[in-house]
Order: sequence, then structure tokens, then C-alpha cells
Amino acid sequence: MAATAGPGAVDTMYREFTDAAEQRRQHELDAVRGLHPQEVIEATESDLLHRVAPP
Repeated sequence: MAATAGPGAVDTMYREFTDAAEQRRQHELDAVRGLHPQEVIEATESDLLHRVAPP
């Protein structure tokens, strides 16, 4: 895996899941790191919230 957090993490995760599906194999996030996608999403949302300028 290339990016586990920060810029590019969601794109990397999406690409890896797509590759696994196309090759008809299980992706390691399915079992080994089941909570990791949620953690990446939460960190990304948090980063975005902190970057939004106040009204």
C-alpha cells in the first residue's frame, strides 16, 4: 500500500480495491485491517473540517 493516511489515501484505497476485484482476489483490508478504511475516512473528514474557513 502506498498511502495509508493523508493526501492520496482514499485514491490509493479505491485503486487497490478495484485491482483486487478485477483480479478476483481478496484485498488485505477485508480481513487484516477491517477498521483501517473507516479510520482513513474519519481522518480525511477531520482534515477537511479544519481546512474550511469559518463563515
